[in-house]
Amino acid sequence: MKKILFLSTMFLLSGIFAYAQKERGDNERIQQMRVEFFNQELQLSAEEAEAFWPIYEQFKNDQKKLRKEYRQDRKMELMTDAEAERYVEDHLVLEEKQIALKRKYITRLKGVISIRKVAMINRTERKFKQDLLHKIQDRRGPRKGGR
Repeated sequence: MKKILFLSTMFLLSGIFAYAQKERGDNERIQQMRVEFFNQELQLSAEEAEAFWPIYEQFKNDQKKLRKEYRQDRKMELMTDAEAERYVEDHLVLEEKQIALKRKYITRLKGVISIRKVAMINRTERKFKQDLLHKIQDRRGPRKGGR
């Protein structure tokens, strides 16, 4: 009985680890695609890319931390008026902090790439997301139901 329980546990854990490995592999593959896409779209030289990527990655990490700090898990429909007021205020504070963070990193990026390339970053991010979405949809094939 202990053997069966042990083997069942190992089987379940191996499935979880395999899923985590696949997800990590997908994230790494997406990150590699992002690097290639940005380097091409922004026409980064090797020296620019070497200086750009650590700053850009730190910016993305700081953005993620900021969003996590202000994440609201409750349904807005169930909030009291006081909670909704606090949510709106927190959201405004988050937006102000996001703008301050962007200003900080734009200043840093202007030191390593041209202002024209800095200006192209938001557009490049949108184009990359669209490109990635199209690739995912193409891999899945046509959707049924007319959509």
